Amino acid sequence: MNDESPSHDDSIVRGPLLGRVENAAFLPFLRLPATRAVPLERHETELTWASHYSSIFHEDTSASSTFRLDGEVWRNVAHLRHGVTDRAQVYVSVPTIYASSGFLDSFVEDFHDTFDFPQGGRDRNPDDQFAMGIESGSSTLYQLKEDQLAIGDISLGLDVQVLEESESLPALTVRAAVEFPTGDEDDGFGNGEYDYAVGLGLEKRVLGFVLHGLADYVVTGSLDSFRGTVARVEDTWTLMLAVERPFGSFFSALVQVRYETSPIGGTGIEDLRNAIVGTFGGVFDLGRRTRLQLGFAEDFTRHTAQDFSAHVVLSHRF
Repeated sequence: MNDESPSHDDSIVRGPLLGRVENAAFLPFLRLPATRAVPLERHETELTWASHYSSIFHEDTSASSTFRLDGEVWRNVAHLRHGVTDRAQVYVSVPTIYASSGFLDSFVEDFHDTFDFPQGGRDRNPDDQFAMGIESGSSTLYQLKEDQLAIGDISLGLDVQVLEESESLPALTVRAAVEFPTGDEDDGFGNGEYDYAVGLGLEKRVLGFVLHGLADYVVTGSLDSFRGTVARVEDTWTLMLAVERPFGSFFSALVQVRYETSPIGGTGIEDLRNAIVGTFGGVFDLGRRTRLQLGFAEDFTRHTAQDFSAHVVLSHRF
């Protein structure tokens, strides 16, 4: 493939930003990583370390269930990608998860007050507490263990570019992945089942901007704890749109919006509805083959998503 084609001008295209809805109860389920619709070159390898730190507060009840997430989650993911042909890449993603009572409650409350974002009940509860679970009657549907660092479910994926970017058409990539049940289901780090995903990635440069789009569908495996209860695991959709503005040869600013449907249904809990998250940040070139992403995310509703996330992503190509 011609490196001089618009779809491979890496000195300009640096996005999108890595990230997902960081609701602790959603983390056991597969999500495809937010990556470019243009794969790596043949025999090229990229190692990425992505660190996401999130403050979460949700408290809601229904006739059958109780939902409370109050704490902070630090999720680190090692992504290893390799170009197997000029149009295809494979990757493996290995996450670790650590949850605690944290320290950000007062900061998030002040941040929400400053920008008139909803508190969702956070300001009516003591700071720096921990509770991460869903109950239905006498059954515990989900519970994330506190103060334990653990491996989550590992995923293996394949991206195949089927269309190169041209003057009139975007770059188009078909994406697929499988997630293996390597995380401990009892402690909330996995779902104990295989998940499968397919999706599409788009990339197009327009008037000095770069548009990134993703649409993914995930077939989710059920949790053992849901059996015999009102709760059910549902297949999910993810839609993402990012706008990137490159500035010179070393930096791009990005704004992106991500929509995820909920993998958990049947509980009647409003705070387990679909999520919309906005992410804002930038990507810096630290060298010809090394890049740094910095960003933060905020939920656009009081339902489901994390209240605030900070993201640091470092990648290097070999």
